[in-house]
Amino acid sequence: MPRLFALMMMLSVMPAVAGPAQDAHVHGQASLNVALDGAELTIEMDTPADNLLGFEHLPRSAAEKSQAGNVLTLLSQPKKLFRLNPEAQCLPDMPAIDAPLLLGRPVSGEHNDISATFVFRCAKPAALSRLDVLLFEVFPRLTQARLQFAGPTGQRGQTLSKAKRSLSLK
Repeated sequence: MPRLFALMMMLSVMPAVAGPAQDAHVHGQASLNVALDGAELTIEMDTPADNLLGFEHLPRSAAEKSQAGNVLTLLSQPKKLFRLNPEAQCLPDMPAIDAPLLLGRPVSGEHNDISATFVFRCAKPAALSRLDVLLFEVFPRLTQARLQFAGPTGQRGQTLSKAKRSLSLK
């Protein structure tokens, strides 16, 4: 666990080193921090609510409330959002979702984000070689994800899209 904490801290500093534009609230973009520590793969996602919902205010209509419920349901199913190569035999934990907007709680400001942390525990972590990000298919308003990875092979960043949605973990 201390190594995972150190990896996540490293990832949280990497955008600051890259410059202030990395933390901007940009529609169509998400940020993903991925850390591999032993048998545990952790994915932190931050994205403007508009990318997942199509709006950033409290759900008002029945259709918006239904959409918020659908997004919350999807975020609760990590296997629909991320795919790991099956040889590693990874199973997801229940994700931690920070999205007051989805729960109908008042939010301040005109820009609202959704954050979630997904943890996969792998029976055969040595076989873990690839992460496919399925977010682009599930949430079509999302066009790009800025990804930072830290693990046994070092750290690196890359930009993912619908056309290039895989990260090599080796």
